[in-house]
Amino acid sequence: MGRLRDDYERPLWMGITEEVVDLFGVDDVLLFRWSAADNTSNKDPLYSEPNTQVRFKQYKIKCLYLDYVNSAAASSMGLEFEKGNKIYVALAHLLKAQVEPDCKGGLIAEGDTIGLHYRGEYIEYDILQANPTGWVNDSDKFTGYNLDVKRSDKFTPERKTGGVA
Repeated sequence: MGRLRDDYERPLWMGITEEVVDLFGVDDVLLFRWSAADNTSNKDPLYSEPNTQVRFKQYKIKCLYLDYVNSAAASSMGLEFEKGNKIYVALAHLLKAQVEPDCKGGLIAEGDTIGLHYRGEYIEYDILQANPTGWVNDSDKFTGYNLDVKRSDKFTPERKTGGVA
């Protein structure tokens, strides 16, 4: 007869995931958090329209860069290229970078932007989906995030961040 195990092994699993990302991941990664900044009060006082200078907070983290997919689609404007990817971010790196949680308690959310230097090139991606992963035993604790990201040549992430590298 088994028993439910708590999250007492969480520091061990967080250390393992951190070490894997340190060994095989990308060191130079910038996370742009939009929800952590105060964009609700960033409106024109007369017309109540959003101001053009959107605020974000920038954090330096590490990640694993996985499953690179490049696709092209023809449209009336010509070829449009999209780069999709899967990225893994260890929770320990987010905590060390002191990333502020959003109103739902997440440290990475849909709509944020991530930029990384990979093989001599700086690439920014929009985060389409951020899923907690690496659940520890039978607890509600996890060790990282799986990110689905996309970069489109039509609507580049640099339009939001201003191309900060």
